Amino acid sequence: TYEKLLLLESNTQIAVLSYYTERAFYYDKEGRLRRCVELNHRGGRSTIDYEYDFQGHTTRRTERIQPLTNAPVDVLVPLSADGSISANDELRVALRSIERNLKGYRNLVLVSDRPPAGFGEYRFIQASDVYPRKQMNIHHALMTAFRAEGIADEVIFWADDNVLLEEMHVTELPVAARRDGLLGFSNAPDARIWHRSLRNTGEALRKAGYPAVNYEAHTPVRFNKERYLALEREFDFYSEVGLCYISLYLNRYGVPEAVPMTEVKATCESETVDVSRLTGKRFLGYHDAAAPALFPLLRQRFPEPSKWERFPKSGPLYSGEPQIGVVLGTFGSAPHIDLGLHWLVRVNRLPVLVVDDGSDDARLEEV
Repeated sequence: TYEKLLLLESNTQIAVLSYYTERAFYYDKEGRLRRCVELNHRGGRSTIDYEYDFQGHTTRRTERIQPLTNAPVDVLVPLSADGSISANDELRVALRSIERNLKGYRNLVLVSDRPPAGFGEYRFIQASDVYPRKQMNIHHALMTAFRAEGIADEVIFWADDNVLLEEMHVTELPVAARRDGLLGFSNAPDARIWHRSLRNTGEALRKAGYPAVNYEAHTPVRFNKERYLALEREFDFYSEVGLCYISLYLNRYGVPEAVPMTEVKATCESETVDVSRLTGKRFLGYHDAAAPALFPLLRQRFPEPSKWERFPKSGPLYSGEPQIGVVLGTFGSAPHIDLGLHWLVRVNRLPVLVVDDGSDDARLEEV
């Protein structure tokens, strides 16, 4: 069967001309609904499949979403209150990779407690870390952004340590899945917090009748704003150790096709970096331990500053208070050295090394 629904303006009885939702229903020989395909007025497509037991009771409802191909897409990056690691180098590299390789997006949106120093010309949305777990705070940041005016209906969630290694259009964003299922982890009190969150997410999905695939591949993910907002009416994100919002969203609404994480992503976890592992991968993810060895390589790969990078005209360059070692060279300039040392003592806590290049000035002995 087929139906075509004419949409009405909110709180009125005035029809919005040419705005329709179309639905096609497919039944089996027993007269049971097997599939519903819906095409909404924005061009998005939703396919819902139904499964039944031998008595005819619905046992599973699976929905798969095909993103809009021509809809505006914003890139949304949540940040902790302290920004990203290494004085925002993590964010800096991620944004350089986005500007060079990502095609078809509209705006960059950063969500945090305060704007990160050294960046500009992006949209900022304020959201503080008010919950005890990282997962809860990121979900809170997403909800805050999606409720703000002007955010696109389609958004790509991008972590500040996601690096895009090759050119890609937003419509080509793959969904990556891990081999280990959510229900394979322990939620015992002495288990790792992350493992407990994975297991609790799997339990919540199973209880609601949805699959429990592990989509925590730590790659960029595309969200529909309204569908994400609706999750909070169905699941409790803020109890115990929290839930994994990516797996929750993708299992709840379904995906057209997922690819194994290892096919599209390289992961660096240690201080030793094997550059060959990046070959043929679309994304790079890394742990903090790999950052010191990895950042020089990434700066070589993305040497040009992105359009969002700014040297701040005022305010601190770093979110924390850096400790800077100073080496002061001199030749016949004892008075200037004296003034320089007095200034450094006031502003810097680390020792200062004075290197003399053969001066015959007796006052240097006082230094």
